[in-house]
Amino acid sequence: MAFGSSFESQARGLYLATPLAQATNVTSTFAWLDHDESERRKMLEVVDLFREKGTLDELGFGVIRDTFADYFFPGTSTIQTRARYFLFLPWIYLKLEAERVTTAHVDQQARRWQAQLARALAAGGQGEPAGVIGVQAGERLQRPPSVVYWSGMRRWGIRIFPGSLEQYHLAFDNLTADARRGLRSDDGEGELVEASRRNWHGGLPAAPEGLFEAATFDLTREEALYLQERVLTSVPGTMLAYLVQGGRHIRRVQAPWLYPQLDRLPQILRDRLEQARKFSILAIGAQYLYNLMMAEKAVTDGIKDETELIDRYRARLLEWSSEVRQETASFRAWHRPGFWALVYELNPALRPPAYRFAEAWMTMAIEDPARVAERQDARQLIAAREGSLKGGLARLQSRRALERWNGASGLGRLTFRWPEGRMMAADILDGLASKEEQAIA
Repeated sequence: MAFGSSFESQARGLYLATPLAQATNVTSTFAWLDHDESERRKMLEVVDLFREKGTLDELGFGVIRDTFADYFFPGTSTIQTRARYFLFLPWIYLKLEAERVTTAHVDQQARRWQAQLARALAAGGQGEPAGVIGVQAGERLQRPPSVVYWSGMRRWGIRIFPGSLEQYHLAFDNLTADARRGLRSDDGEGELVEASRRNWHGGLPAAPEGLFEAATFDLTREEALYLQERVLTSVPGTMLAYLVQGGRHIRRVQAPWLYPQLDRLPQILRDRLEQARKFSILAIGAQYLYNLMMAEKAVTDGIKDETELIDRYRARLLEWSSEVRQETASFRAWHRPGFWALVYELNPALRPPAYRFAEAWMTMAIEDPARVAERQDARQLIAAREGSLKGGLARLQSRRALERWNGASGLGRLTFRWPEGRMMAADILDGLASKEEQAIA
């Protein structure tokens, strides 16, 4: 596709002119991806997201979605629940270090304490709807909170240990040996340094009494101040950083660009939110068309005997096209090479197929959103994209795969991890306000 190739080259050229690209070796960025722990974690999170929440990234928009999500809300993930886990887990591991648990037993012991924490949260009036992880599965939980929050604790500067969770567990025998013989500080005065200071931030608040008997997600003011400081220090200038400094009334806000204090954000952040918003609007149209195509094929192949789903998705596409047409001037003035330059700046690892599909779809959607569902090239684009991602499991190509379709795939307006970032910030803001409100009361 000559147009796409030229467009991608232009976008990459804009990216390569940025200070970030000039200060890094772009070639080496691609080389270590297959071995990078954070990339492995992201893949596991995506698998968990698909299994637990039923939100399928059938068309491969996820890499662009996550590029913006990591920029706006670093340290968060879609399978995190509440902010106090950023403290619960260091407290558990500091306890295990103090008890000099060995490498052979640390994973089992950590799971045991995390299961006990889940029971304590349930005893404290919290439940799964409130964000408790593993209250039913207990020690059998495949992906405990320590896995879910491991990368985030590092990103927020709470975890000092640089390696993976597995590497940390393997280091426990050395931690035990260090604790026995003592570690000397660098000041030459002979003071002993706790081994844990190498692994966890020194300013961590102390764990409360009775933590494993009854617990809640409510942060004390001291804990909230600590997490706020970690966010502001470790990820300054992000949407998350501004949220933890703003007003508390954000729980019902449905998207980051609807944030009521948007005018207080720096221009660069507002510009990037607008780029993400435009992409979000256009991406949902592709998902509607994909579902319409499956609904039509299900009827044609005799898998379904009614056309209700066809009517539903045609109605959604009609509403979507009206939304796009209302912003026709804005979309046509949109400098998409600049958009792609931003995406590549934030994520140099973006692969060409993801770029080519998204760019081709956006071009068609902006040109004539009302007719995009009837365009054969648009339908071929959707079918080819699904086929390239799913192979023999592509529903538009496999009757058996289509028979397992539940009538809705990949639906949902992209908000770039806003629900999780909003929850973390709201927890912190509630904790900051708790002492003040008690004094007023």
